[in-house]
Amino acid sequence: MDVQQISMTLAQADLMNKVSSAVMGKVLDSFETAGQGVIKMINEAPTMEHSVTPHLGSSIDVRV
Repeated sequence: MDVQQISMTLAQADLMNKVSSAVMGKVLDSFETAGQGVIKMINEAPTMEHSVTPHLGSSIDVRV
């Protein structure tokens, strides 16, 4: 095998590895931002006390 071709192949593999790592980092940042948004929405959601019909869902009728 030609040393120059091996060197070029290794350089391309290294570049692809770096690109893949950078893309994965961006994806993780995106997921983290989306997760923080979901947590914020959950924390800001009205609780049972602020509900329009607070009596609904507060008890269960069970018959045996």
